[in-house]
Amino acid sequence: MQGFSRVFPFFLALIIPQKRRYFLISRGLFFVQWTLINLLIRTVSLGGNLLMNVGPTARGYLDYRAKAALKTYADWMRYNNKSIYGCTMADPALQAPNGCYYTQSEDGKRLYVHLVEYPFAFLELPGLAHKVRYAQFLQDNSEILMDREPNFMPDEGHLPSEDLLVLTIPLVKPNILVPVIELLLY
Repeated sequence: MQGFSRVFPFFLALIIPQKRRYFLISRGLFFVQWTLINLLIRTVSLGGNLLMNVGPTARGYLDYRAKAALKTYADWMRYNNKSIYGCTMADPALQAPNGCYYTQSEDGKRLYVHLVEYPFAFLELPGLAHKVRYAQFLQDNSEILMDREPNFMPDEGHLPSEDLLVLTIPLVKPNILVPVIELLLY
């Protein structure tokens, strides 16, 4: 990407050692779906790579919870892999809204907004009004309406911005753990 470089790429290893694994599983302390996807998104949004190590049981099979964790990744990545593969942290000048994380393609032409906390009706993206030419959800490629010059009354404590992009999103969250919006940049 132009304008900045990743100085400290890193790997995050999600490893459950065999001895500790049975202790954790027997007490129900296994990862939930949302936590797994959130960990993947946050790692990539910080410029890292996630390694997940899943080992077999004493009988040589994968535990059903380990299979469920891998299925969680497979199901989410089926629709949202473009926001992870070939992506890294976004330009540091861009500030992601609360409850969202940015990843950006390595060529800098696509910015991905991961909606970890799904907003109500509108998503305000500061600093992007004149940088985005098209917006869509990744899971179904449905277009998202953009407003570069919002004419609504700002909430208390919210100052209007000249470079604010407002996306109109569905009131009902799409049926996916963490929806992702793809922004095509100029």
